[in-house]
Amino acid sequence: MAFTLGKPQKAPTDEQFEELGNKVYGTPTIGQLALLRKLRFKATTLLIASINEQVKSDSSDTTSLSKRLPAAEKQSRLEMQAKRLARLRVVGELSPRHQLLDLTNGMVETGVLAWVAPSKCSKRDDEVQASIKPGPSTLQIEQATLKVAQVRVATVADVGSELELQWALQRRGIAMDQCRLLD
Repeated sequence: MAFTLGKPQKAPTDEQFEELGNKVYGTPTIGQLALLRKLRFKATTLLIASINEQVKSDSSDTTSLSKRLPAAEKQSRLEMQAKRLARLRVVGELSPRHQLLDLTNGMVETGVLAWVAPSKCSKRDDEVQASIKPGPSTLQIEQATLKVAQVRVATVADVGSELELQWALQRRGIAMDQCRLLD
């Protein structure tokens, strides 16, 4: 909608809105034209905000472009997957870490497929164990304020043997299936 009437940087003329209103409504009323203006404004604002978020995000962190899924949503997706794949139990070695679910969900949201290395496909138990241990802290200065931040510990899947590699690849497939990326 942001690009229906020219570019988002330039406001469209009244004639352009009337022409769009004629295409959409036939003969639009003043209220319908106002709705079109409001819809275009909101679409342009959303477009600019998403581009701004992508530019400001850390390019090395592929999950930063999408919001993390809430725990309730992850649990709901796991339950739906368990109903669909009744014979597969997603526990222990087959349970993907939450960061992997966020990564695959980010691919669905952005529409951009990215390679997920098997070493990034660790199990949920490893992620929980890494979060229990106290991690290193860093000092950051933000807007003349000193902040202490916890460094996020990256869990790496052990893929040294064929069986461990198979589990990592299965966890990646399960995460992609939970996010319905494979559909």
